[in-house]
Amino acid sequence: MARLEDDTNGQVRAFILEASGIQAFFLNHDKPPFDDARVRRAFYLGLDRDLGVAKSILGFGQPGTFFAPGVVEDLEALRAGNSAYGDRAAALTEARQLLTEAGYPEGFEITLNVVNGNPSLSSAEVVAPQMREDLNIDIKIQPTDLATMYVGLRDGVANFDSVGTGIILRDPGDIINQFYLQDVLRNPHNWQKRRG
Repeated sequence: MARLEDDTNGQVRAFILEASGIQAFFLNHDKPPFDDARVRRAFYLGLDRDLGVAKSILGFGQPGTFFAPGVVEDLEALRAGNSAYGDRAAALTEARQLLTEAGYPEGFEITLNVVNGNPSLSSAEVVAPQMREDLNIDIKIQPTDLATMYVGLRDGVANFDSVGTGIILRDPGDIINQFYLQDVLRNPHNWQKRRG
């Protein structure tokens, strides 16, 4: 970045904006194995978020919250007492128990539809071996261009999908609406938290 500034006599400056984007996994809850809430919870518990931040984005960021339609969680409240954000051994024990209860004591194989650029692909390349080692979940990474990835996301071709978004829209509501509304591209299976 310093070279860019030097090469342009200070006319162009580059800055790293930590945590200015979102990298998300979209679990296809319309087909096995993620049609079972226990498997979704096990996957959530099994993700090593700190490893993902350290390896896929070189430490420039922080683990986020469970960000899904109809759900907003305070990060500090979420982390308090939540083994997914602290005690890895406890999180993995609970995840393995949930997988056993769901009928997957030996794990399973799933496909991941992912954009062939970073940080989406680098995140997939960190998560796949980590989940294989920790939970015997064998993730077959299927990298593709952005347009094809979105068609796959919409059509539910894989067990889960991964794509990120940056803060490029002026209205924060537009960013949130990409995930929260029904019948939108980034909520293709119309997931929503049931109330009551």
